[in-house]
Amino acid sequence: MNLSLPLLAIAAVLTTAPALAAPEAGGGPTAPADPVEPRERYIDMFHQLDEDGSQSLSVDEAVTVGLTPESFQRLDKNANGSLELDEFLELIPSDEAVPGAHNR
Repeated sequence: MNLSLPLLAIAAVLTTAPALAAPEAGGGPTAPADPVEPRERYIDMFHQLDEDGSQSLSVDEAVTVGLTPESFQRLDKNANGSLELDEFLELIPSDEAVPGAHNR
């Protein structure tokens, strides 16, 4: 599945989203010392995009980060017309999906 364009759009939103951006000097909460793990960034983004609080994303909500209707349909595994969190997390590149995991 080629979702590279949506991933670029999502990366842009993740780096500019107010809730995820570093605070201005002299005010606001301090950012954690370690960067937010990719899974947590995607979960945060999902909740930011879920404007109606339905715990799922409509096509209209998803296109705001560059998902095309075709990409949306491919991600919508249960074909219910919305993306639930587990479906949205499929956007995480496999090399970022489990940071810090050790293969033993």
